Amino acid sequence: MSEVENENVSIKTVYRTEQAAENYLHFGSMRKSVFRFVRNTPYRRVNKREEKAGRLSFKHSYEKIKSENLKTSKNLFSKLLQKRKIKKQYAKKARKAKQAANKAGKTAGTTLNLSKKAVQVVLKNPKVLIIAAVILLIVVIIMSVFGLFSSAAAGGIAPIVSTFYTASDTNIDKAELAYTE
Repeated sequence: MSEVENENVSIKTVYRTEQAAENYLHFGSMRKSVFRFVRNTPYRRVNKREEKAGRLSFKHSYEKIKSENLKTSKNLFSKLLQKRKIKKQYAKKARKAKQAANKAGKTAGTTLNLSKKAVQVVLKNPKVLIIAAVILLIVVIIMSVFGLFSSAAAGGIAPIVSTFYTASDTNIDKAELAYTE
């Protein structure tokens, strides 16, 4: 309130009346909410107790079913263990796949580096390419010669082995008599 209002009694009374009306409205509505709160308290208590009773009833019925049928509880426990085991297996497979991908990436990088170095060596020294081609040609010729010898040896040994007759002299004489008759 300013100094001018203090000098005039009528303005002062209007101001005080306004303040009283605001206080009444504020505390009046607050008073109504307090009355409502006090009036509804027993109902709120009943609601809380009903919710608690519902939860206890559910727990009781679950425990009753569980005690009547022990297989259910064991089944639940085994399901949880199985789920945990499956999750571990998936995690292990994911780790292995990640490691394999890393190794493949490293191998590809190494191969790429080696091929780049080989290309650089060939570009610097074209004689290396000619030498590598000659060595490759010699290796192919040697391998084909050994292949020829192995097939010739197998073909040459077969008639010799097939003509051997490992029997005693009496059996040979009996076979000869059988042929001549």
